[in-house]
Amino acid sequence: MKRRGAYLQLVRAANTPTAVADIFAGALLVGAGIDQLSRLALLCGASVCLYCGGMALNDVADAHRDALLRPERPIPAGRVSRRSAAILAALLLGAGLGLAAVADYRHPSTGGILGDHPATVLATVLIGFIVAYDLLPKSTPIAPAAMGMCRSLNLMLGMSVAMPLIAREHFYAAALIWVYITSVTIFARKESQAGTTPGLQLGWWGMWLAIAGLAAFPLVSAANTQWQWIGVLLLAGLMLRFSWPALCSAEPKDVQKAVKTMVLAVILVDATLVLTVQGLLPGMVVALLLLPSLAMGRVLRVT
Repeated sequence: MKRRGAYLQLVRAANTPTAVADIFAGALLVGAGIDQLSRLALLCGASVCLYCGGMALNDVADAHRDALLRPERPIPAGRVSRRSAAILAALLLGAGLGLAAVADYRHPSTGGILGDHPATVLATVLIGFIVAYDLLPKSTPIAPAAMGMCRSLNLMLGMSVAMPLIAREHFYAAALIWVYITSVTIFARKESQAGTTPGLQLGWWGMWLAIAGLAAFPLVSAANTQWQWIGVLLLAGLMLRFSWPALCSAEPKDVQKAVKTMVLAVILVDATLVLTVQGLLPGMVVALLLLPSLAMGRVLRVT
């Protein structure tokens, strides 16, 4: 059981509902229906595999750094070998690409900007950004942007169920996810070190920019609903409750708590996008993915 728990921690199993939320949100944004459930299930499996593979590869790449700053993680703690983690990462990334390819093969696309195999193309590009983020030095400015692209591409992977229907509001949604996750990543860069940094402040303001963008989403999508304010107000409340104290104290324990909260809150970002375009019920379906994520987060670390 301890060994299984170590592997679940390695792949950040508590965060996998956030990856599924991206897929559901992307599919709902482009108007996917019940007839797309089979393809959607394959894409959810692909997304989870790619996410978990990326997390495992991240810990493989950061093993020496984690030995100093995050010794509780599975590899520096000696609960998982670096070699085993690398093999698992490769298998998961390959499985993710395979599931995306199966989704395209079993449910051929009607064509679009990515051709007849949109999920396969998006999964391939996503793997490229995952590897780039994991292997690049985390101190480089491009690393947070690469992480943001991983989430944007994951959202678009969900959109691939109806790729020819993608419009400007869908790219706007992907851009909002990019801003939000890039900002969370910048905010988290010094989560193991005390002291306020410009990055901590930049990340904080970036998250507020993404929330403001969510409030303005109806202007881009021409949606008639105002349900997005539920998500906007919840996200603003979480920012004030967790991120503001972390910004003020700059203590690792406060920053890590804020990062955990804002990583899981990407589900609320996804739900807010859906609330805006599709209304209350579809948005609540996405928001409900918070429940398994919070439950797993009680026993497994999120970061």
